[in-house]
Amino acid sequence: MAAWGAAGVRLAHFSGAQYRSLPHIPLSALQPGDLVFRGSNGSAHVAIYIGGGLIITAPQTGDVVKIASMGNVMGAARPG
Repeated sequence: MAAWGAAGVRLAHFSGAQYRSLPHIPLSALQPGDLVFRGSNGSAHVAIYIGGGLIITAPQTGDVVKIASMGNVMGAARPG
């Protein structure tokens, strides 16, 4: 993810690999900047939590980056 890359943190390209390689945190402990994952083992999608139940997400190739409700996520991780 470019945002974490700009901060000097290297992340795997695939969301499932990110989920497997990062320290997991409980959803109740989310802080802005944490990554939230959807799908089995985090493989479907990853987004950045910005607080207040909202995420920054790029839903699909060619779509614009959006702010959206976090909705149902299967887990979270904190890079760094």
